[in-house]
Amino acid sequence: MSARRVGIAALLLASLTAAGCTSSGSGSSTPTPSASAISADTLAAKIGHGLANITSAHLTLDTGALGSRATGDFTFAHGNTRASHLMVATGSQQVEVITVGSSSYAKPPGAGKPWTRVSADSSNGLVRNLATTLPLVEAVGSLSQLAAIIAGASDVRDEGATTINGAPAHRYTLTVSPSAAGSGQLHDLLSRLGNKPVPVQLWLDGKGRPLRVQLALDVAGQTFPLVVTIDKYNAPVTIKAPPADQVSGH
Repeated sequence: MSARRVGIAALLLASLTAAGCTSSGSGSSTPTPSASAISADTLAAKIGHGLANITSAHLTLDTGALGSRATGDFTFAHGNTRASHLMVATGSQQVEVITVGSSSYAKPPGAGKPWTRVSADSSNGLVRNLATTLPLVEAVGSLSQLAAIIAGASDVRDEGATTINGAPAHRYTLTVSPSAAGSGQLHDLLSRLGNKPVPVQLWLDGKGRPLRVQLALDVAGQTFPLVVTIDKYNAPVTIKAPPADQVSGH
């Protein structure tokens, strides 16, 4: 994999860990033959209502051929991330990461203490990379940005009932233009990837909560699926920062 592609993979991983669904080849999806147009505002309102009272969720991000993956639990307040506990993998490396509020802690191999505070000036190169990617991961993981992104979408189609990994779901297709994708870090990511419209597939459960989000991203002239799976909504989850005596500042 080229250095450019590795860099893009890290950027994508940071963006939708978060925020976020299994890889495109998993699960089952059999839409009905007919599709009907609906308004972007109607779909955004449905998602906003579904996410209004969530307290936790389990997310998995897969960038496919770009080679990055993140999976773990998030806790929420009013749709925004309060804390997360993730396993972040890029290539052959996998790192455990806990984020509480604005502070993140990683468990890189070979560190003096079990945990290292994530910072841009860390002496550990892996930790420095995490300092770049995690803010985007947490932004997408907040889920609240999803409704804003969809509110500015075009060509929104209701594809009908289907299933995701055996669970009932409803599938929608739409196109997101970076210039009309609201604001926030997810918007910034799409803008950095260019101005081309991004095809999106979205699966919701009966309460309007996302079960899978799949984006077809154009990277260096090639199309890559970025897939986020969300499940285990409102499961009991407790995430705490590591004890101070187990954390290295560098």
